[in-house]
Amino acid sequence: MGLANRVVEPGRAREEAEKLAEQVTKFPWNCVLSDRQSAYEQMDLDFEQAMRNEFRLGLRTVNSGETKLGAGRFVAGKGRHGSFE
Repeated sequence: MGLANRVVEPGRAREEAEKLAEQVTKFPWNCVLSDRQSAYEQMDLDFEQAMRNEFRLGLRTVNSGETKLGAGRFVAGKGRHGSFE
């Protein structure tokens, strides 16, 4: 997800931000929290350290039970193209 991944009409930024936030709440939560932690921690790290930290956090997420369950749901068709319905 980019910091600026869409352009909206003037006066509609909050409405669109709330829609995006609603979408994020449907993402796998361990992954969201890991990405958030990485974003906060990388600010004081050089590139190599930041990448090592991202890898460490990513492995923690991959090794969580959430990953296996999520992979099974994806194989069944859920989560494709950003749809969690």
